[in-house]
Amino acid sequence: DTTVPTAPVGVSATAISPTQVNIIWSVPSGFTIIGYKIEYKTTGGSYTTLVTTTGTGTATGVANANGAEIAAF
Repeated sequence: DTTVPTAPVGVSATAISPTQVNIIWSVPSGFTIIGYKIEYKTTGGSYTTLVTTTGTGTATGVANANGAEIAAF
């Protein structure tokens, strides 16, 4: 399949402690997605892979990240 999937649905992030954040999302309808790679970026750094998962999920990572992205594969 060469169609680029749309963005994940219902993305939200909730701080659960000074060092942890939960990221939750759902797969958009109409696409076959193997999984999502969640990455975060700290100040001045490059993106680091936090977790890879399929479907709807929750990731726990560092709350001092100043950017995050979720990529489908």
